[in-house]
Amino acid sequence: MLREAFELINDDDLPAALRALQRAVAAADVPALAALSDLTRRSRGISLAELIAQTRLREATSAYHAHRGFRLRIVTPVERDALVALLQSAEGELRARRFDGRTLVDWAAAPEQYAGLTDASRSLVDDAGLLAAILAARLEHDSDLERPSPARRDAAETRVQLMRLAAGVAALPGFTDPRPPQPASAPASAASRP
Repeated sequence: MLREAFELINDDDLPAALRALQRAVAAADVPALAALSDLTRRSRGISLAELIAQTRLREATSAYHAHRGFRLRIVTPVERDALVALLQSAEGELRARRFDGRTLVDWAAAPEQYAGLTDASRSLVDDAGLLAAILAARLEHDSDLERPSPARRDAAETRVQLMRLAAGVAALPGFTDPRPPQPASAPASAASRP
């Protein structure tokens, strides 16, 4: 099952790869899990937990970008810590992204100041939604955020602010206009002529 998962990952069939990884983990006892992790480390350079977490996050991010939502279903204890570390890393990268001179989180704190569309508006909306989804996943799976704390409050408030920002920018006049057609490359244009 693990070798099948490797092949499915190579083929970029992430949902099937996750199912194969989950079957391998579910069927393994503690010594078998150690052997599977050793095989994964030799084959992929990372632990089994890291492989599952990477695959799960890649699949969720791909689904998000394909407008199918961001879901992290049935996170196993084997992968939980590795997944939380990846979520924290992705969160840090998204928090640092700049749009029109300000970070995503700065815009989220003052969405009313985003008054007009720019070339970066669609990316801002995509990244704000993705960061909100990552924060929701951390609130669900990160043991550091399980109990009421300033960090949990900050994550929850930032998530709401990001959703408001994304909705506000998406509601600006012209956001839903079709994107202008991309110019055809010269060889393709020449080849299409009769």
